[in-house]
This record gives sequence, C-alpha cells and structure tokens, in this order.
Amino acid sequence: MYFDALADILDGIVEPLNVLKDKRLSDSYKWIKDLGQCNKQQGDDERVRTVTKSAIDFLYRHMNLFQDLLYPDCMYWHDILRHLSLKTTTYNYGQRTLKRFYQVIGQILTNQNSNESEILVVRYYIK
Repeated sequence: MYFDALADILDGIVEPLNVLKDKRLSDSYKWIKDLGQCNKQQGDDERVRTVTKSAIDFLYRHMNLFQDLLYPDCMYWHDILRHLSLKTTTYNYGQRTLKRFYQVIGQILTNQNSNESEILVVRYYIK
C-alpha cells in the first residue's frame, strides 16, 4: 500500500528536507484527511476500511510531522478518530491514534503562548 511505503521511507528520515516536508507531507495529509471522511460516510465497506486503516496508521506513525497541519483541524480529527475508536476491535487502531492525537495536541498547547486558541480547544473537548 502507498501509505505503508511512504511511512517506511519517512521512518528512515531523521529530519525531512523542506521540499519533502512541504510538498509530500501536505499532499499526504490531504489524502489521509479525505480518506478519514470517506470512512465515516461509507461505513463498513472492506476496501474503504483497509485503505483507511493504512492511512490512519501512517498518521499515527508520523503524527509529529503533521502537527502543524493537525492543529488547525484538531476538531475535525477529534471527531474522526473518536468515531473510529468507537468501532469494534477491527478499529483498535482508531483508539491508539486518538491517544497519540491527544498527546500531540497537548504538546502543541503546552508549547503555545496564545491563550485564545487554548481556550477554544479546551472548550471543544470539555463539551
């Protein structure tokens, strides 16, 4: 699968080149985001489930690389990953990715100085 191959390549890269980071990660992020939404809409189709699992696993393995893209969409990702984590055991990757997502968002908020964005995110998760 494409995401598995890209994940293996990124595993070997300690510090991605700016060109790779800007172009490939941005494109990959858009694909992962689209696939996450597709899974939520199409339900239990085996092909969709397999591709989504690969995409979410890719996101899980390299979430730190996507953190600049994840934070603006944190509410979207929270909904998608929470939806996946509520599925049966075949979706256990949703639970571990959701846990990792919380860790990354928490780290971003810890490192930020902006109280406005922090309050917005905290209010979202508390509701």
